[in-house]
Amino acid sequence: MSARGALVCFCLVAASLLGSQSVASRAESAPSAAVVSPRPDIVLITTDDQTLADLRFMPITQRLLRDQGVTFTGLSPHPLCCPARAQILTGQYAHNNGVYSNDGVRGGYQALRRQSTVATWLNAAGYQTAFIGKFLNGYARADIGDSTPGWDVWHPGVRIYDYNHFTVNHNGRLQTHDTYQTDYFAGLGARTIRTFADDSRPLLRMDGRNLLPLVSSGTRGRDTVLIQ
Repeated sequence: MSARGALVCFCLVAASLLGSQSVASRAESAPSAAVVSPRPDIVLITTDDQTLADLRFMPITQRLLRDQGVTFTGLSPHPLCCPARAQILTGQYAHNNGVYSNDGVRGGYQALRRQSTVATWLNAAGYQTAFIGKFLNGYARADIGDSTPGWDVWHPGVRIYDYNHFTVNHNGRLQTHDTYQTDYFAGLGARTIRTFADDSRPLLRMDGRNLLPLVSSGTRGRDTVLIQ
């Protein structure tokens, strides 16, 4: 992610854009007290290299997410890809969580202290947890054997910058996919929600999306449509 880009986050509480029917049906069949439970379902979607101006080309996203939620305005303390993601995972500023940049000794995946994140906290509190898509810069094939504390379901990409040919770590098993990345992760996210919906425990699903294709791919218009 470039310094000029933004890490945009969409957070849905109690329902998911990709799996709203499953979560909604579970809520309808549960006692009314469960609807106002202090332990809501959480789906957090982050998008890479997206500016707020891009949202004007995404009317469906605006209608389903922005218009029905809360818009937070402010300045990110470290609006660079990996540090921003690390801050979301840890709730700490870069000088406290140790991830200062996208790479180097104090940057990237290797700098993250994975033993204490929102995933470990919520998992310990009884949440089902899943991660899908782009994790932190530098996460690669050599890291698939690393422990993933807190994540029940683990689907990070290890080669994700080609939008039609990419590799994903499916809970410790590498698989390469020759399909459109946005469609694939959307389907995987929906299936995860449906699986989690069969369990009475609340859920956390975090998605890291490469929203905008590389300029050379010539598919920006298509991606803008499919992400919705």
